[in-house]
Amino acid sequence: MPNNLHTINKAPSHCALYEEMLASVSTNTDALLLIEDASYLVQHNEQHASLLARLLTAFTQISVLRTEIEARGLTPNPAVTVIDYPDFVELSASTTKTVAWF
Repeated sequence: MPNNLHTINKAPSHCALYEEMLASVSTNTDALLLIEDASYLVQHNEQHASLLARLLTAFTQISVLRTEIEARGLTPNPAVTVIDYPDFVELSASTTKTVAWF
């Protein structure tokens, strides 16, 4: 299980926030949950492919809430795990701490 859970809600266009988050992750032992506008990152898109590749390398698991992708009509990248709220609760409870990036 991951050590820490990072959540981010900003769209991928907020590059500085994503860079700050990536700089804070030193090992591949943390999980990332994409919420709200951050869910746009999972869409198959050349513009976001490089950022998603870096995140996939930095985090042991990347997830997105099913409700977020359904609300936006997105087709997620297969490398990202789609989870429901009970999975989110389980993931949160299994980590040492949660770090929110807003």
